[in-house]
Amino acid sequence: MVHYFFNLPAKERMGYYSTDIYKSFRFSTESIASAKKKFWSDYLFQHCQPAVHEDDVPHADPGTITVLQQELGVEGLEINYNGQWIPVKPVEGALVINVADMLQILSNNKYKSAEHRVLVNTMRPRVSIASFYGPTDDKHIAPLEELLGDNPPVFKACLFREYMDNFYKNHLGTRNIEKLRILNN
Repeated sequence: MVHYFFNLPAKERMGYYSTDIYKSFRFSTESIASAKKKFWSDYLFQHCQPAVHEDDVPHADPGTITVLQQELGVEGLEINYNGQWIPVKPVEGALVINVADMLQILSNNKYKSAEHRVLVNTMRPRVSIASFYGPTDDKHIAPLEELLGDNPPVFKACLFREYMDNFYKNHLGTRNIEKLRILNN
């Protein structure tokens, strides 16, 4: 179905085009230039309830977890592990599970969100299907009291919508979660 959509004539695809990040179904495109590289991506979003909105390259996901199905034979996803970018090779029948920012906040820093990036495959279009799971926009987020024990919270509390608004304002290269970190820990 995804290949079908992206093989439609541009005029037909543009009927679904929107830059509204809170729209439940939208087609969009993005071009980002850095000092070394230029990134381009076309994407199709279908948000399910509760709505969680995510898209940036390189970044960590803002929700709780992300489940990703990669297309076999087309690499591009990399995970930052100890400062090294490691390719995540597609494996038949396997799903990639990313720990996202909310799990890091809820666990008071016990589980670290996975910083990742997507590189352009110069040989073939890269198609992946991502499902983002997280709280609804009106939920209060903070480290869980049960997990704190005698430890002070590492992150400030806020509404998930505030977190998402900052996530979209700050774009690439910024770890949004660091804005909630309490510095005296």
